[in-house]
Amino acid sequence: MAWVLHNPVVSAPIVGATKPHHLADAIAALDIQLTGDEIDALDAPYAPRLPTLLLLTGRHMPTVRSGSTY
Repeated sequence: MAWVLHNPVVSAPIVGATKPHHLADAIAALDIQLTGDEIDALDAPYAPRLPTLLLLTGRHMPTVRSGSTY
């Protein structure tokens, strides 16, 4: 959870707590400061991917501009 909170592209982490200690563990992650080496080790297995919708359809999502009517 500390890595998720550190990752700027994650805007809404899903906690999924089913027991009280799960929520306590998630809250405790707010106080964890990961080192650069720890972040690198956690980042290593992940590769950026396109969202599944784009892969399945081959279409791009429309760009929404301020004031546009779609």
